Amino acid sequence: EGDIYDKSKMLETERNFTKLAIIQLGRVVVDSVDVSSRIVYPDVVISLNNKYELTPSISTIYQSNRLYLDAELEYKDKDFFGGGRVFSTSVEGFYNSTYINGTEIELSIFQPFLFNNDITATFTPKVLYANLQKQLQILAFQNLLRLTYYISDHTFYSNALSDVTFDYNKYLFRNIPDSNGQLQSFELYLVNSTIGITLIHNNTNSLFNPSAGLYHTITVESSGLIPRLINIFNKSMLYSQYAKLNTVNSGYFDISGDRGTSIVAAHFEIGDIIEYGSSPNIQPVSSNYKFFMGGGNSLRGWRGQQGGILEKPENGGKFLLEGSFEWRRKPFPQRSFLHPVWGVLFLDWGNVWENDGKFRFDQIALSTGFGIRYDTFVGPVRIDLGFRLYDPLAEEGK
Repeated sequence: EGDIYDKSKMLETERNFTKLAIIQLGRVVVDSVDVSSRIVYPDVVISLNNKYELTPSISTIYQSNRLYLDAELEYKDKDFFGGGRVFSTSVEGFYNSTYINGTEIELSIFQPFLFNNDITATFTPKVLYANLQKQLQILAFQNLLRLTYYISDHTFYSNALSDVTFDYNKYLFRNIPDSNGQLQSFELYLVNSTIGITLIHNNTNSLFNPSAGLYHTITVESSGLIPRLINIFNKSMLYSQYAKLNTVNSGYFDISGDRGTSIVAAHFEIGDIIEYGSSPNIQPVSSNYKFFMGGGNSLRGWRGQQGGILEKPENGGKFLLEGSFEWRRKPFPQRSFLHPVWGVLFLDWGNVWENDGKFRFDQIALSTGFGIRYDTFVGPVRIDLGFRLYDPLAEEGK
């Protein structure tokens, strides 16, 4: 009340409404104008969601270059103690194979406005039990505090994320041969805590199927600071200590004269984990924080977590360099029922190395292939066939 009438203020108000889960739709419209006094009377139109929600779901999840079948039951309170605060709890089971599966119980508190309208906060503790490999299980107590900051529509980086994590992991190794060839089982307790920031630029024109624009993120993360402080009082704590740098970049170009029927997409990603420090308490970074190669969102000529210049690709590496080029085209006319179908040709390149010191250009793998997309109201369905074009670990002459 009392502000100069400003359309951008009304749009900003509507954007703030979208942060409140209890609000299904919020609009600010002009109700009337008093010309003599030069006063605009706005009207706020609100439709509400249900406050409580119980949601069973079945889905697929692609994580660490592996595809999982996922089943989840989630309870949500969309106005927890007022203020648009959201409380949720969920039980989730995920399955990849007989030896790769797990269960997770998660709680979450979402605060839509922290200090001001541009900062949101989410605190998520969870307990995870998973079989990572045939010989490795993990019991993890994980905590994530995430602050999301809206910067501006007019700056290159429009959003920023700040994450603080604290994970307490118990690893159980089964039937591991020792130096004498005898099988043994043992446990390892490891703390991993990170502080990181991610800057985001996104001016693409579609969430699921962009035809123009650039998506770019850069992440800087440090691990080990909090456990190092705790170690002043608890000398027995084992933890990882490293710096992690990662940037993801995707560009989209419409070569059909803005008709959105022929799109060229390019992707580039590079990541590096740099371990530092020397102490009996500092342990090598665990595999579930590393990079992986192969699978549907990586080099599509390799299966998930089966690529890399690594002794055991399923354990991941600390240096990643990869990218892709893709041409997507709609071959059918707009009025045809087949118009949502895309044909795709792609070339993927890249690899994962044990560390950045072992990177070699002649070890960059190549894969190529083709696929189809079908646009649905919830996003595109994708099927790709990928073939190895150059495998740096292939036998001599092949």
